[in-house]
Amino acid sequence: MKAKSRKNLARIPFYIIMFTFILFVVGIFATVVIGCFSNDWSKTFLPKSFSTFYLKQAWTNYGIAKYYLVSVEIVVVATSLSLICVIPTAYVMARKEMKIKSLLHQFFQLPILLPELLIGIPLATIFYSIGIAESYGVVVAILIVIGIPFGLSILIPFIEALDERVEIAAETLGANKFKVFTKIIIPQLIPGVVSTLINVFVRLFTNYTLVLLVGGPKTFTLTIKVFNVLSNAKTEPQALLNSLTLYYMLPMLIFTFLTLVLEKMLKKRFGGK
Repeated sequence: MKAKSRKNLARIPFYIIMFTFILFVVGIFATVVIGCFSNDWSKTFLPKSFSTFYLKQAWTNYGIAKYYLVSVEIVVVATSLSLICVIPTAYVMARKEMKIKSLLHQFFQLPILLPELLIGIPLATIFYSIGIAESYGVVVAILIVIGIPFGLSILIPFIEALDERVEIAAETLGANKFKVFTKIIIPQLIPGVVSTLINVFVRLFTNYTLVLLVGGPKTFTLTIKVFNVLSNAKTEPQALLNSLTLYYMLPMLIFTFLTLVLEKMLKKRFGGK
C-alpha cells in the first residue's frame, strides 16, 4: 500500500503540469473566441453584450477572403508537390542500403534544424537577382524546400515500421517492383501519407519567414497579413483583432480535426494500429 501511495504521489506533479498546460491553451482559445463576439469587455469577467459586428468588420476591412484564397492556392500546391516527391524518396531511403544514406538523412534534416533565415536569405537573393521573386511559383518553390524534409522526417519512420516480408513474398510470387509499390506499399502507406499531409499542410500554412522574404503584395498569405496587422494595431479595437485571429485559427483547427478523423478511419480500414 505504501509503494502504491508513493507512486500516486509521484504522479501529482505530472497531473498538475498537464492540467495547467491544458487550462492555459483552452484559456487562450476561449479568450479569442469570446473576445471576437464581445462589444464591451474591459472590467467584467464576461462581456456585457455579444454581437457579430467585429467578425463582419474584420472580414471586410482586412480582405480575409482574398488572403484565404491566396494561402490555399499556394499551400495546397506546395503540399501536393512535396508529397509527390516525399513518397518515393521516403521509400527508397527507408528500404535501400546506401553508403551515403546517413549523409542524405543529415542533408534532409538541415532545412528543419537550421533557422529559416539561413535558408531563405540566400534563396531570396538569387530569386531577386534574376527577377523572379514575388511570384506564385517562387513562393511555392521555397515552401517545398521546407515541405519535403519535414514530410520525409514523418514518413520514413512509418515505412521502416512496415513488415518488409510482405514485399518479399509478393516479389517471390512474380510481382515486379512497380506492382509491389502500387499494390502493396501504397495501401499500407495511406495512414502515414495522411499524417504527413496534415503536418506538412499546417507547417506550410503557418510559415511566415520564407513567404515574407520572397513574396509580394499578390502572394502574401494570411499569416503575413495577420502578423502585419497585429504588429501595427495600437489603435484597433481588441474585438477586431480577436476576430482576425479567429479567422486565422479556424481553418487549421478544422482541417486538423477532419484529417485526424480521416486518419483514424483509414487506419481501421487498412489495418493500421
